[in-house]
Amino acid sequence: MRAEAYDVEDKMALIAQAVAEEGSVLLSALLMRCRARAEMIVTFVALLELVKIGQVSVIQTQHFDDITILHRTPEGSERHAPIEPSRGA
Repeated sequence: MRAEAYDVEDKMALIAQAVAEEGSVLLSALLMRCRARAEMIVTFVALLELVKIGQVSVIQTQHFDDITILHRTPEGSERHAPIEPSRGA
């Protein structure tokens, strides 16, 4: 029997796409789609990488609650640009 190989970059793309489309995704929902323990591990590592590069953020309201993955708009984009008061004449 041959073990399946899972790619961190592929999982990163899958998570990023799901979060961008939905706005937020529960970690448990991602893990429920996994068919093997190795795939769960790769999914979690992919999530950590997305947090590290700032593409997503995660929140957990209480200990042992589900983790919610949220889409982050990159700094420097229009959504994060400060609103300047107009100085008109």
